[in-house]
Amino acid sequence: MLCPLCKIEMKRAIFYGVEIDYCPKCLGLWFEKDELRQAKDEKDKDLAWLDIDLWQDKRKFKISQTQKYCPVCLTLLYSVRYADSQIQVDICSLCQGIWLDRGEFKKIIDYLKDK
Repeated sequence: MLCPLCKIEMKRAIFYGVEIDYCPKCLGLWFEKDELRQAKDEKDKDLAWLDIDLWQDKRKFKISQTQKYCPVCLTLLYSVRYADSQIQVDICSLCQGIWLDRGEFKKIIDYLKDK
């Protein structure tokens, strides 16, 4: 699988109990369907009850097409604001994978802790 940003081969790693793909150059993270929720729940057990469903009602989220391609489906990713935060994540509307740029996982955890 190629990194949506750097276009180089990604590597696999265990990230908070979940096997994900990451880019060794930009340190971006690729989460397949439901893996982001699983990693969040493992990172902070107190946040397990709180989930943001990016797929439930797309009208609630500002969505715009990016120039990045899904490493699984090879279709264009969409940029979505994570709930009412200022965090932008890239999603695949086909496989429901999520791309996080370096540092965005921590931003999501910090945002959820403040909820």
